Amino acid sequence: MNMNNGGNGMTNGFNGMNNGGNGMSNGWNGMNNGGNGMSNGWNGMNNGGNGMSNGLNGMNNGGNGMNNGWNGMNNGGNGMSNGWNGMNNGGNGMSNGWNGMNNGGNGMSNGWYGMNNGLNGMNGRFNMMNINRFNGMNNGGLGMISG
Repeated sequence: MNMNNGGNGMTNGFNGMNNGGNGMSNGWNGMNNGGNGMSNGWNGMNNGGNGMSNGLNGMNNGGNGMNNGWNGMNNGGNGMSNGWNGMNNGGNGMSNGWNGMNNGGNGMSNGWYGMNNGLNGMNGRFNMMNINRFNGMNNGGLGMISG
């Protein structure tokens, strides 16, 4: 049931679908609806231009974004969501590791259950909360939490 509705596109595997120009949909139930995008793996989905969705249930809804791993989600332009259940909702942000979440522009959430809700903020390593080491959260601009 391969389907290709765009120019210069490739769809490969089981139920692959490509609706954009110069795009690639590869694997099981892969879907690519954007130009120059790639959807790769199981149930991968890419709805943005120049974006990549890679792995199990990966989803990328932003331009020039990358989503890699298990249940990763990237909803911002130029952002990266990497690892298990990583989520990035801001432009130029990175969410990396287990259940990492980044909701701010130019921010980084890294490690286990890391959360960053501030602009240009960084939250890194092992479940920290402010000066404590559990469930790290940074809600301020230009702040850093590290352990």
